[in-house]
Amino acid sequence: HPQVTYTQAVLVGLAEAGATFVACDRRHMPVGMFMPLVAHHAQVERFAAQARAPRPLCKRIWQQVVRKKIESQASALEHFYGSDEGLRALVDAAHAAAGVELVPALATFGHMAKLLTIPEYRYLAEDWGEGRYAAPEAEDVDAQWKRRGWTLSPANPDSYPFLFSLFSEVLPLVRSPWCNIGCDETWDLGKGRSAEAAAELGVGRVYLRHLLRLYEMAKERGHRIQFWGDILLHHPELVPELPEDVILLDWHYEAADEYPSVDTFAESGRPFWVCPGTSSWNTLFPRIDNSNANIRTLACLGTEHGAGGLLNTDWGDHGHYQPIGQCWYGYVFGLEQAWTGGTTPDEAFDPRFGRLFFGLQGEQVVATMRDLARLHALDGMSRPNASQS
Repeated sequence: HPQVTYTQAVLVGLAEAGATFVACDRRHMPVGMFMPLVAHHAQVERFAAQARAPRPLCKRIWQQVVRKKIESQASALEHFYGSDEGLRALVDAAHAAAGVELVPALATFGHMAKLLTIPEYRYLAEDWGEGRYAAPEAEDVDAQWKRRGWTLSPANPDSYPFLFSLFSEVLPLVRSPWCNIGCDETWDLGKGRSAEAAAELGVGRVYLRHLLRLYEMAKERGHRIQFWGDILLHHPELVPELPEDVILLDWHYEAADEYPSVDTFAESGRPFWVCPGTSSWNTLFPRIDNSNANIRTLACLGTEHGAGGLLNTDWGDHGHYQPIGQCWYGYVFGLEQAWTGGTTPDEAFDPRFGRLFFGLQGEQVVATMRDLARLHALDGMSRPNASQS
């Protein structure tokens, strides 16, 4: 936490005990390391040699480390599931063991910076992968959203052979007839490479045209699409033009008494699901009070307005530093509220969850979890979709 300080005595004590101290930034990502030097003179010599290493050598070594990491992951999949059927074997195992249907989720529009900032793919980006824009309104976008290579450009004809290869590689490996194609938060659409098309047709129709091409690609392979509905909320007049067999995903992660978008999607006549979240990302402890209210309200509204299901989300922003144990409460609470239509109160759920997961002392464990979660209500801790922890 940025407000925590460490004394000289603590750091010396850690070094004497042979421990390594890692400092993290505001996103909880490692930025520095404090290592003990008391182990052996050879260790000091190694540190000195590493510090003197020229930059080209450091780049080559790092490249080898990344390559070996990828090879190790591939080797593990091959060991457990076979050389080229790893994903299919995993899908089959999940289905056989628990009747779980794994649905592929593919970024096909926004949220593509991990790919589109790689040199060989930059030219597919709306901003050419360089933060370059043609529309003047791009200057009004908040700096936090100006991430290079964020959106795949529908104005580049090479985008579609790329997506075709992506679908062809992944979709044959899964049992589910569904595919989640993302398509959320395309904030820079119409501001870069597609600015001319947006000026002629409107940003909403450029978005819809891309969505319909994805629909046809998936349909050719026997799949139906789900996609996040936030962009179409800005263009509700286009929703009736959607095919009738898509699923709109209405996502909200902050607690509220009402979510008007549920009415919008229900009135559209298209199938839709409500999508709350566990509030366990971007925070040291899950924001349980927020997520419980968020999940319960959307479960109630979804039941009232005829939603086809509830998709409870758990994201991994900035490295997914929350351990899986932090998320189980939110997972199970979402299952309970989806089953009961949002009618189960916390005081009925908590003791049952505690006994199921932690045994006879489980109620005390859950009470402690709730206390830790309330740290986010302290002054200076609260942030939208996150906390300062």
